Formats: sequence, C-alpha cells, structure tokens
Amino acid sequence: MHMPPEGGLSESAEAQAHLGLRYCSGNGLQEDLAEAVRLFRLSAHGGSDLRRLHLGLCYLDGEGVEEDEEEAVNLFRTAAENSYSDAQVQLGKCYITGRGTDRNFQEAIENGNSDGLVELGKCFQGTMGVKQDWEEAVQIFQRAADIGNIHGEGELGSCYRVGLGVEKVLEKGANMLRTNARKGCWDACPRLGICYEFGLGVEKNLEEAPRFYELSAENNCTLGIACLGYMYIN
Repeated sequence: MHMPPEGGLSESAEAQAHLGLRYCSGNGLQEDLAEAVRLFRLSAHGGSDLRRLHLGLCYLDGEGVEEDEEEAVNLFRTAAENSYSDAQVQLGKCYITGRGTDRNFQEAIENGNSDGLVELGKCFQGTMGVKQDWEEAVQIFQRAADIGNIHGEGELGSCYRVGLGVEKVLEKGANMLRTNARKGCWDACPRLGICYEFGLGVEKNLEEAPRFYELSAENNCTLGIACLGYMYIN
C-alpha cells in the first residue's frame, strides 16, 4: 500500500480546509456551505484542529449541515485536548450555555485557556443567558490576570475602577489600567483615558486623556473612537 510522504496528510488537510474556507466565505468561489462542511470534515479527519473548530461551528449553528450540538462539542473537545486555544474557548462557552452538553461552570474554567477565562468572566457580566454575578466574574478575571493575560488584567482594573464585584478602589483600578495599557492592551487605553479625563484614581489631566483615546482609536477600539469624538465635540 502506497503511503503518503511524511507531512502529506497534514498538508492535504490544510489544503482541504483552505478550500473549505473559500466555499464558506464565497472568496473566489460561489458560496457553498454544504461543500465547505464536506471539506472541513475531510480536513478534520486529516488531523486539522483548526478545521475541527470550523466544522464544529457549522454543526453548532446548522450551517451547511443538520444542526448537531453534541457533535459540535465532540469536535471542540478533540481540538481542545490538543491544546488548540480557540477550540478551548468554544468548548468553554458550550459548558457555560449548556449547548450540546450539560451546563458545568467548573469544566468551563478548567477547559479554558487564559483568553477563554476572560470570555467566561464576561459571561458572568450577564451575557449568554448566564445569571449576572460580578463577584464570580472578578475571580475569573483575577485567575486570567495571574497567568499574565493582559485582557484579564484590563477587565479586573475596570472592575476596581467602578466597584463591580469588588470594593471600589479608584487608584488601584487606574494603576492596573495604566500597567495594562503599557503592555499594549488597547481596550485598556480608553478606560485609562476616562480616568485621566475625570480624575478617577489619578490627577485630572486633559492632555493625557486624548492621548490614550487616540492610541486605542488608532487600533480600532470602538470605545476609544467614541470617547475621542465626544471629547472633541465638547
């Protein structure tokens, strides 16, 4: 039996997956979700975790294939076990919402990478059908921050700034946002700009505020764009 050259299966899987994405988006080809699913399925069998993720998303939403949430979870789980971070995030969301599996917040936490933890924390802000629990959100953001996730640090700083789920400490919130902004978290920049504009935990500084708004706006942060526009109007 002729065996493909080393790496051949992987290359074939990636080629099938790439073609599947083109059918899915209609990029250079007529959109054909059923054909995209067929190719994703082939590439998933070929060992592509990225395409297991895409195939799982198709099953989750019934795009190009009959909706099957349990199959979606199985695909996410397989890719997540290979440490594929985006699949870990999706698997965590399924555990949160109970799609294709029983709701299990502990599993969501254990299966999430640091970005997944941040997304999980946001769910406890009252999204995705999860009961709002700011204290739980803060604990999860803290866990993400402890392992160096800059977005977790930013969310935690915002919680301290406004006193959601934790005692309001303006100075601590501003300091965390400043550290986070210096690390390149553009989402933290407009929040730090707000601190400077209104003197929240820092001395009011109307020169620093627009600087941070501009930094975030240049990186397509919608809050930064809105804050910058509002400041110039007023």
